[in-house]
Amino acid sequence: MRYIGAAVIASVVTVLDFKRAIHLTPDDADDDVLIAAYLLAAQELVETAIACPLAPRPYEFTAPACAWSAWWFPVRPVVSLDEMAVRDEAGIWAELDTAEAFVVQMYDEPRLVVPDAIIAELRCATEVRVRATAGIDARVQRAEQAIILTVKEWLDAGISIDGAEPPKMTFGAHNLIRQVRYRRPYEIMGA
Repeated sequence: MRYIGAAVIASVVTVLDFKRAIHLTPDDADDDVLIAAYLLAAQELVETAIACPLAPRPYEFTAPACAWSAWWFPVRPVVSLDEMAVRDEAGIWAELDTAEAFVVQMYDEPRLVVPDAIIAELRCATEVRVRATAGIDARVQRAEQAIILTVKEWLDAGISIDGAEPPKMTFGAHNLIRQVRYRRPYEIMGA
């Protein structure tokens, strides 16, 4: 999975939201740049941990091509299917007509279902590329709270984002993340 949108991702928790949550005065702007950087880093950490982007964004997924008729996305929700392409043995990508392909259970366990024409194309290919828009279009309080707890911990500890050892996640943030984490069905079933 690779993000293919604009270089800058907006934080779902603003600096002002963070300051209000931990009872800092909004007038104290000394650490605003640092807090903003922490918020983006913590958001990336939380989004990766819960396998759920916190705002709709374009992503590219690649998978081995074989004769499958359904494929589960590694994230949820999948808002739209944007494009599909297959790569042949020479390494050339060819776009597929996705008019009859569709995503079922977009918000729970998003699964791409393809028609027989695409299944035939998959048999002859080495890899498939799927571009889709994924992410929640509503606020997720527990994920936002996990971001706030993580940033507060980093700020209190004076941890640098680009330090040699990655910062550890707090117990509270870890538990909030566990409550909203998405796992593909085969991960749950042990396949």
